[in-house]
Amino acid sequence: MNARALSLLIGAAIVLYAITYFASPSSEQSGNSATLLEAFEPNAVTALTIEDAESEIALTRNETGWALSALPAIPLDQGKIRQLLLDVSRITVVEAKTDDPSLHEALGLTESATRIRFSDKEGLVLGKPAAGGKRFAKALGADQTYVIEPLTPPKTGLKNWTKLTLPTAEKDSVTKVEVFGLDASYAIAKEDGKAVLIDLQPDESLAYDGVLDSVLGGAGFISFDDIKSAADFDWDKAPYSVFHGQADIDQIRYTALTADDAIWLRIEPAGAFDDAFDWPSYALQITEYRRDSLIKPRAELIEQPEPETL
Repeated sequence: MNARALSLLIGAAIVLYAITYFASPSSEQSGNSATLLEAFEPNAVTALTIEDAESEIALTRNETGWALSALPAIPLDQGKIRQLLLDVSRITVVEAKTDDPSLHEALGLTESATRIRFSDKEGLVLGKPAAGGKRFAKALGADQTYVIEPLTPPKTGLKNWTKLTLPTAEKDSVTKVEVFGLDASYAIAKEDGKAVLIDLQPDESLAYDGVLDSVLGGAGFISFDDIKSAADFDWDKAPYSVFHGQADIDQIRYTALTADDAIWLRIEPAGAFDDAFDWPSYALQITEYRRDSLIKPRAELIEQPEPETL
């Protein structure tokens, strides 16, 4: 073995020893959950923030329960929130690992990791899964890391914590859909139980069988990813659709716009589609697919001529 090869071998051995040493468990701290969160008491928590690289949800406890800090009228799943706090209180520290910040990234304890904050100074950072269904974690602002069980990182999307049932118009209950503000305004109605494009011209054909039914049924399966105040947006020039029910007063108006690199939907129900919740005061973040199922351009309903080739 030449000198260069021996040197590389010794260097590799030193690195391996260092990683093993710093990431090795400390028997003094093994099994002691108080080293991760000092005397955590779920009922004493009055503020809770769950965040990751994609989004953040901030909650505050008031006299009636947990509420969104920014939009307190949104109903939340109180049971899910209580369960999360109980799960945190039941965390078991299996063993202590490294307290070297340079090794945190290897454990998934980075700025993009899921964080559960109970105050500005107290909270958890949850890293990569460890062997046997366990997980790496550390206290907020601390260097010491641990292997814990049995906590799975909670989801940050607001839809996972609300108890909202969106007002929808099922296809069988829709008698007419009007769309405004796109390439051309149009209306689809039911005649003898069949969907008809009211202003279909003699030289036009529908893009495919069922395309009109897809619009009539577009309000039957809405989902959302986030919620903001409708007052944060300018809705005046945004395209919208109106879904009509069996009576003239039974309507849902859906208005969609693009802002902050996302699509936001405003729902204004009336008549049989309405409920006690103040839907017009809120904007729901939806996908492009959901938007297009509600407010489809007329050109997408019509068969387009094949482009001429030279």
